[in-house]
Amino acid sequence: ESLDHDACYDRSHAVAAAEEARADRASDDVASWATFGVIGVATGATAYAIGRAVDALDDARFAAVRARLDGGGDGALARAYIVYLAICLACGLCATLVVHFGETTAAGSGIPEGKGYLNGVNYTRFLSARAGLAKAVGIIFAVCSGLVIGREGPLVHIGAVLGNVAAALPGLNKLADCAAAARARAAPRS
Repeated sequence: ESLDHDACYDRSHAVAAAEEARADRASDDVASWATFGVIGVATGATAYAIGRAVDALDDARFAAVRARLDGGGDGALARAYIVYLAICLACGLCATLVVHFGETTAAGSGIPEGKGYLNGVNYTRFLSARAGLAKAVGIIFAVCSGLVIGREGPLVHIGAVLGNVAAALPGLNKLADCAAAARARAAPRS
């Protein structure tokens, strides 16, 4: 199933758009920019939280390794390596389990799926809050496991999820709702 993103351009729509008052368009623009601002701030805050969580888990991992090395003695290096390897494997397993049992649409970077969605392919649950949460938690554990991945690609998917969630919030679109109600009241009744 695909999504229909094509806008309908015909003479009646062009005439209706031309008759729309400038103040109405301005209030719609303000509502759109407010929504975009909230989405941007939420995505930035999520990126910051993911970065702090990765730093905290990395600090805990290296503290555990340092504790094995500081003990000294025979085999301290081997014990430290085994602890490091075990923590990395546990983080990788946690990332896998979160995605597998949490939300399978959170697998991968999210950029190819996002491009597909924008081109009209409807991925079920791709923009759900559950997918965003699974992606955020999964990326924390995946980066801490030492896998060669970054946070940038998954943040595109997380930002799209936050945008989808924000678009569904009734309070966030209050300006647009108020503008639409004012236009409806001002419209001549037939």
